[in-house]
Amino acid sequence: MSAAAKPSPMLEKSYTLFCLDDGQRTLQIVEQVAHSACPVLIVGEAGTGKRNIAEKIHAAGAAEGEPFHAIDCAEATQESLLRALRSGGSLYLREVSQLKPALQQSILRFAGSKPIRILASSRRPLADAVRVGGMAEDFFYSIAGVTLNTVPLRHRRSETLAIAEQLLAKAASELGKPKPSLNEEFDTLLLNYAWPGNLAELDSAMKACVLIGDQEFALSAIRASMNKTRNSQSGVSLKQVSRVASQRAEQELISQVLHATGGNRKRAAKELKISYKALLYKLKKIEWDQTNGTTGTNGELS
Repeated sequence: MSAAAKPSPMLEKSYTLFCLDDGQRTLQIVEQVAHSACPVLIVGEAGTGKRNIAEKIHAAGAAEGEPFHAIDCAEATQESLLRALRSGGSLYLREVSQLKPALQQSILRFAGSKPIRILASSRRPLADAVRVGGMAEDFFYSIAGVTLNTVPLRHRRSETLAIAEQLLAKAASELGKPKPSLNEEFDTLLLNYAWPGNLAELDSAMKACVLIGDQEFALSAIRASMNKTRNSQSGVSLKQVSRVASQRAEQELISQVLHATGGNRKRAAKELKISYKALLYKLKKIEWDQTNGTTGTNGELS
């Protein structure tokens, strides 16, 4: 469909059948759609748990042993797509608006001849992609059988503390460390921060809090992001301040874990839940930053 083509009047209607406004409702809706072959589209901001919802739908509705395939549509190839389609199970298309038109048609042709559950996600309404010609209208209808809208964390203020406690308990269990008790100041910061990275950002903050065991340091990036006075005086954007603070927090975390493991980088990588190669890359970047006078830590990293 060309950019000048006029979309079907049906496209103007809302295809949002459900709004995932809280955890309990999400579980109810997952149960409702899981046992149907109907495709599901999950729309929401980055970090709102779209993949997690797709995995829950697959787990609740798939037969035992059926695979869950996740494909990043921006990097998808004909080969990787067909390999997943031929395997059956569920196919999760991340950021489906970025899928090339030729691959959209491959899914349309293949999905009609073999049972496979299509689950897709997008950060923006797909009707926009149809209007500008990036997505075929027939493909849009084929994946938007049921549309679920996730809600950003800033619109779930009443649940923020409860969600934080759940993520804190989960992080403590995964890392094998004690679960910290959040103090009143910590709770206030959690409620006042906008959480632009949504659940993913909150999850990272809770993991840092558990791993470091220091609430004050775990929220250093949040405090920097909220410091609007400093932002206006320095002439840099709030996003830049947040990014720099996050980098410093990451570097300090790496330093602390390396110290705790006696400099054993392989053990540190395991503690940090990243690959050994990823840790070496981060250490190399930290060394470059320190050499060039950019963000860095105050202590040695090895």
